[in-house]
Amino acid sequence: MLDDDALDGLLQRVVVLALHTVATAHSVSITVVDNGRYRTCNATADEAVAIDDAQYERDEGPCLHALRTAVQVQITVEAEMARWPVFAEKAREMGIASVLSTPLVMNPGEAIGALNIYARDDGGFPEHDIRTATVLGEHAAILVGNALALIGATHLNEQLRVALASREIIGEAKGIIMERQSCTRDEAFDILRRASQRENRKLRDLAEELVTRVEARRRDTPPGK
Repeated sequence: MLDDDALDGLLQRVVVLALHTVATAHSVSITVVDNGRYRTCNATADEAVAIDDAQYERDEGPCLHALRTAVQVQITVEAEMARWPVFAEKAREMGIASVLSTPLVMNPGEAIGALNIYARDDGGFPEHDIRTATVLGEHAAILVGNALALIGATHLNEQLRVALASREIIGEAKGIIMERQSCTRDEAFDILRRASQRENRKLRDLAEELVTRVEARRRDTPPGK
């Protein structure tokens, strides 16, 4: 399975390829949705990131429109001054006159990102550039989907690791209580649970404190004592 760095490298190749194969392109970026927030995961220039950020800040602009509608968007900056003024002002500041945003579609009608191509020419994008962007968007959609799946799997693995660690430390604490109180596992757990409620602390934190205290005492106690 590809790791996060490898996927990032492949996505960077996509934006660089778009820059070199779309004749009118001056800079290229990829917008993705990550935990409900928009971010630029890859770009060929800081100007693309700055224009993207202006759109995220106001929650509007061609790349977000393409992402939300799952429809390719081609605009000239001057024509959108009234509709998206913050985006348009930033684009003009960066010398950008035209934008082509291609949605990264995984399922029909549902986009997980957008491939954004920024051009200095205000004449728009010829048909062959639009077709090239569409093909690159299809490949980028697969890569972004894999990247988001990897992030989700990594997060799930971390949750499982924490859960297993908690289960282990609580088990050790129960063993200590069973030895001290001469009680069953269920009774030991109930003692921990009541202490957790009484002190308004997490069960795992109490268990870890008990185990740490016992381990420290054993280290400090000379053999045979």
